[in-house]
Amino acid sequence: YCPEILPQVVDFFVTSCHQDESSSIVNVNPVPKCTHAVEILTLCSTNHDTNRGSIGAHKIVILRLISMLRLPLLTVAPNPENGDDPEGTLSFADATRAAAAAGEAIWILAFNHAENYDAFVRGGAVEGLSNLLVTCHGLYDNNAYADTQCYYPQMWAMAALQNLAASYCKTETGHCDWEWKMVNETDKHTTLVLSDDSPLKIDGEAVRLKIVNDEDLLDALGNWLCQGPVDDNVDPNRVSGLNQFPSEAILGHGYEELPSMLTWAAVGVWKNLAISQWTHELHFDEPFGCLCIVSVSEDWLESSKAHDALYHIGVANVAVDCFEERLRYLHDDFCQDEPSWEDSQRNSCATYKAEKLCVYAEDLAEAHSDIESASEVCCVCGGGTIFDPATCVNLGEWKDRDGNGCGVYEEHSWCFEHGGNVDGSGVSADTACCVCGGGRFIDQGGERDEL
Repeated sequence: YCPEILPQVVDFFVTSCHQDESSSIVNVNPVPKCTHAVEILTLCSTNHDTNRGSIGAHKIVILRLISMLRLPLLTVAPNPENGDDPEGTLSFADATRAAAAAGEAIWILAFNHAENYDAFVRGGAVEGLSNLLVTCHGLYDNNAYADTQCYYPQMWAMAALQNLAASYCKTETGHCDWEWKMVNETDKHTTLVLSDDSPLKIDGEAVRLKIVNDEDLLDALGNWLCQGPVDDNVDPNRVSGLNQFPSEAILGHGYEELPSMLTWAAVGVWKNLAISQWTHELHFDEPFGCLCIVSVSEDWLESSKAHDALYHIGVANVAVDCFEERLRYLHDDFCQDEPSWEDSQRNSCATYKAEKLCVYAEDLAEAHSDIESASEVCCVCGGGTIFDPATCVNLGEWKDRDGNGCGVYEEHSWCFEHGGNVDGSGVSADTACCVCGGGRFIDQGGERDEL
């Protein structure tokens, strides 16, 4: 039905969905209708380049979408103890839903469409998305309820930033094929370049520069990256009966309030930032360990993007180069925390792991220089005492569904591309094989040698 209804939806959005940019006045009544209109635009644009072009041809649509990102910042987060929002004001729930719809629309409309991409960048989409991601939270009024309602628009803000930070090529899908090549035979230096069969169409270099120059945005992206990988431990107090895998999320079923929905989008931004080789030494020291850990995620949406990000920063063999980081995360017996350690807030290493606080480790250490940092003493944060990985053994006689065991994966260096392959019971090579960062550790009797 898109060809029939699209002109009407665009006309409604252009004529009815606007606000006074010079003030915080919001025309309340049409906001839910405008949100629905944007959702239709997104559906009609998905996998349809022509519709993306016809929508983007109305430059006012581009600007209105960017404007909708501001809506959560123009409302006061409600207090559930005091009932609903005051009558006649824009509800925080409607505002965050509208901003999420706008972020998703920017995500799809900017994908591989040069005119739309340029209009979003020139119209301030990067700045608007950054502001939404950094500012939309309940901390300003100690309202945890508002935090959960921000997750959905923050996820789409990062997804949109991911597509704006990307470069696009003249291929069937618009995706680029990047490879490491030795450009200078004299110094034997390799460089990340486009393959010959994917010539550049849209260069995202300017957006990548904008992102890395925004320290608050970069901190937020690092925080959400290091919250992963997702696991299937559901918070029963908030959402009952859902697994937390973003690749299986269904709109309207409560997934919007799960923080586990955000990491995949953050990883996507880091993946595309890494296309610019100058970012590697300046900005990837801290994210590297988190990317290694997310690469073993059970959710393909997270793991595949993490693998791509690691490849872009020059990791040729994830299983080898991320061996220690993966083992810290996967195997408690590979590393030992400093006994009885607590930070200045009485958080133990176990708390850092359970609440994923490592991203704040250095800030706390700077404020209390007399206390060792969690990054020095907690395994989950990259510290602790590490034991000899030679005690790792593969899980039983594991073989994938084609009959290939861990030895074959080691011989052919298959872990990077095929580590997600599973056996008949669903166990992957990444989980079962030491060479892929899996396996288990055994106590061979006596003390193990420290590395």
